Amino acid sequence: MKGRFQRFLHDQRGSAPLWAMFFIITFFMVAAVVYNAHAMYSNYYAVKDELTRCCAISLDANVVNSSLRDTITDVDYQPALDVLEQNLLEGGWTRESGGWVKKSNGKTLYRLSGMSMSVTGSRLHLTATANLPLPWAMSGQVMLNFPIDLYARILYIE
Repeated sequence: MKGRFQRFLHDQRGSAPLWAMFFIITFFMVAAVVYNAHAMYSNYYAVKDELTRCCAISLDANVVNSSLRDTITDVDYQPALDVLEQNLLEGGWTRESGGWVKKSNGKTLYRLSGMSMSVTGSRLHLTATANLPLPWAMSGQVMLNFPIDLYARILYIE
């Protein structure tokens, strides 16, 4: 066994450049996978953070009695939904084919589908599916789907 390894290291037939190329190609493939995973992770959390902010603003804008925040924190559904939609529109989202789409320079950055919202007292629950294009996809043809499940709540100091 040791003799074979020594012969491999001292091979004079020219296979060392082939092995070097194999390791270089393998390294670049692993780097591409890590880059794509990081890009998808960043995009997912960017969408999630943006939706969380929109939900929090929607709740805060629709407290039934804002002067008595510490005792009455109920929110009505329809006004909260209206403010949420307004916040999404102001954030650059547009409604398209039953979902929400955010574009930049004609290129789809994010897509939300199957979005539903429920309001119970002072809590807002939003679920959606985020469709995120892969960084290397041509014109957003390859998209991955990630579920988003958010809860927002009116906070107050007791």
